Amino acid sequence: MIKATRFFLFFCVSLLIGNHTYAQEQDWKILIDSAASTLSHDPQLVIELLQGALEKNDTLALPKLTGESHLLLGNAFYLKGKTDRSLYHSSRSVLWFETAGDSAQLARALNNLGALCRQQARYKLALEHFDRALSIKESLHDTRGALRTLTNIGNVYSKQGYTLSAMRTYMRALHLSDSLIETRTAATLRLNLGILLKEQSRYDEALVQYHKALRQFRNTANAIGIASSLTNIGAVYLQQNTTDSAGMYFAEALQTSEAANDLIGVGYALVNIGQTRLADGSPKLAIDPLQRALDIFAASNDRSALTETQYFLGEAYRRTGNLSKATALLTTAKNNSLTVQSLRQQIEAHRYFKKLLTDREQWKDALHIADSIDQWQSTLNENRQKQRIADLQTRFAIEEKEEEIQTTRLKLDRLKQERHIERLRTWLLLSIAGLTLLIALFIIRALYRKQKRKSLQIEISHLKLENARLRNENLQQTVEEKNEWLTRYALHLSEKNLFLQDILTEMKKPGDTNAIRQRIRQYLTSSKALEAYYEESNRLLADFRSKLLTQFPSLTEKDLRLCAFLRQGLTSKEIAGMLNISDKSVDIARHRLRKKLDIPREEAIDAFLDRFAEL
Repeated sequence: MIKATRFFLFFCVSLLIGNHTYAQEQDWKILIDSAASTLSHDPQLVIELLQGALEKNDTLALPKLTGESHLLLGNAFYLKGKTDRSLYHSSRSVLWFETAGDSAQLARALNNLGALCRQQARYKLALEHFDRALSIKESLHDTRGALRTLTNIGNVYSKQGYTLSAMRTYMRALHLSDSLIETRTAATLRLNLGILLKEQSRYDEALVQYHKALRQFRNTANAIGIASSLTNIGAVYLQQNTTDSAGMYFAEALQTSEAANDLIGVGYALVNIGQTRLADGSPKLAIDPLQRALDIFAASNDRSALTETQYFLGEAYRRTGNLSKATALLTTAKNNSLTVQSLRQQIEAHRYFKKLLTDREQWKDALHIADSIDQWQSTLNENRQKQRIADLQTRFAIEEKEEEIQTTRLKLDRLKQERHIERLRTWLLLSIAGLTLLIALFIIRALYRKQKRKSLQIEISHLKLENARLRNENLQQTVEEKNEWLTRYALHLSEKNLFLQDILTEMKKPGDTNAIRQRIRQYLTSSKALEAYYEESNRLLADFRSKLLTQFPSLTEKDLRLCAFLRQGLTSKEIAGMLNISDKSVDIARHRLRKKLDIPREEAIDAFLDRFAEL
């Protein structure tokens, strides 16, 4: 998997270098995303890739991506243990994010930079970076980010020994963690608060915080947090000389640390158990847990814990009468305490060594060490006093800063309220103007509709008159057409009557009747009346004929006339009589027409024509 990732990342870089597309944002984003996924298991590869990319790219064109590259490089060098290089790249990332105007990434870079300065004990500079990061995160409403930064600030104050400032900061962070339901973070903050309260001998308050932290760590199944809470609760009871309760909590802490394979937690639990045995007057029972703790801290190279274990174990041997082992352990502890840079441990180690010298009746050396202890104690008290003064000054400065921020926020809120009132006033005026405009438009619309109604009424009157005129014209045309038809029909009757009178006259004359038959036959075959019928039929059924020809272009004029007869509901016999042909001829014509119109056998031809006319 790592080899595949390495190959992919080198491919990305070769693509950037080989094709001269280093300034292209998309390619650099792919490289940064790949480097971020590789950071945890191969920081050296990330260093090689990003340094090459920064050397080849025009960084001024893409300040945000340049900042992200420096940020990743800082993390990679930190994982490699190169703090100075990490500090350099983290500082560069801050500058580039400022250039890019990316507030979120700037806060992240400042947070990293503050953590590096805290690790180098440059507490003042660390606080400056953390304060800037906190201000940005609050302006961005990044509550979770603000919580992390507040925790870092509290840790810096705690490292400086500024107990009051640290407690105030932790309380702010705790308020945020409770609002976010960040149980694990809240538990850690309560643990830190308990430690600070215990240092001020506020044991009851410390126990409250420890027990709350213990419940929260148990809710999140955090074994290390549980063991730490149990150890601190036991330490409070030990400080109050309640050794039974202290021993019970230390034993549970030991069991929890062993189950979690936390060797450091096991070591501290064993030291506390040994210290409890010493407190309740059982030095022999203290030797075994202290010896086990000594082996653990010697392997972990934790010099501070090792020194503390050595002088407790030396004290146990001294009380059991084994002065040789006590001398060896206390001498080593005394020497180690001088290099730990902790006056408290230095005083404790020399105090136990003084007791050993007293047992061995080396009064002069004991007196000399007692003078040193007094001097160191004075220095320790003086340092603590200075820390308290500095802590108070810092706390007052924080309070003043918070008051200033609160005042600024109040001013901003007042300005927002004034702007809001101004906007409301503007909206009110606009609403009144809009309402007035709407009323005016309503009145204008009503007048317009009234005027339009009048116009419509006038137009309707004109249309009625026009319709009456057209109706009269249509009636006049219909009357004329009917008069024309009556005239033609009267002429036809007159012609028919004259013909019949001639026939009657001829029939009175004796002679051959063949001539009469011939005249009657000629009259029957005369097409004048039939042509007039066809003409009128074509006029009335013009649309029907047009649809038939469009759908069936192969129809002849005879076919169309037959369709017209059938459409008018005439039977085959009636059609034969009109055309002076036989019924059989009509049936044959109907059959041919059915084929041309492709009419199904089960459907009547006249029904088909009716349905076709309605389409």
